[in-house]
Amino acid sequence: MRIRSLPLFALAAPFVVAACSPPAAGPTTGTPADEAQIRTLATAYSTGFSAGDSKVIAAVMADDYQDVQPDGSHPKSAKEAIALIDKQMAAMPKDTKMAMSATTEYVRFLSDKAAVTGGTYTMAGGMPGMPTKGSWMGVAVKQDSTWKMVSSLGADDTTPMYEAAMKAMPKPKGK
Repeated sequence: MRIRSLPLFALAAPFVVAACSPPAAGPTTGTPADEAQIRTLATAYSTGFSAGDSKVIAAVMADDYQDVQPDGSHPKSAKEAIALIDKQMAAMPKDTKMAMSATTEYVRFLSDKAAVTGGTYTMAGGMPGMPTKGSWMGVAVKQDSTWKMVSSLGADDTTPMYEAAMKAMPKPKGK
């Protein structure tokens, strides 16, 4: 019985190995020029934000951009996301001048046309209580020869909140 199943296994083995092998469908990474272009997206966003110019921000977004806002709203296009940004900028006091600086810490290519990227940001001149730094993550895609963000998410640094909570906690007795 073992001798009979061995030829059947030998016949099927190449198909099993082929099915488990990754496809050979072209490049799986971007070029150094692609990475350089992706790294400019955060800088362009922060420049537009600091200037209060949502058109500059819109230029880094793909038309089909989507994200989820902290309030749960879900803009399903760059146009909807920019409308929210315009609304937020209009709600700020007129004398508030905010400066954002963003860095890109990493770019990880998923293919030659898609990458995950992320970094940090700092804010200056914001309203009282507004976080002054945080991190961000985004998904960029190459459309024609230009990289655009199709989604992004920012997270405020909550370290000061936790440090204040730890200071306010009662100290354990005997320690």
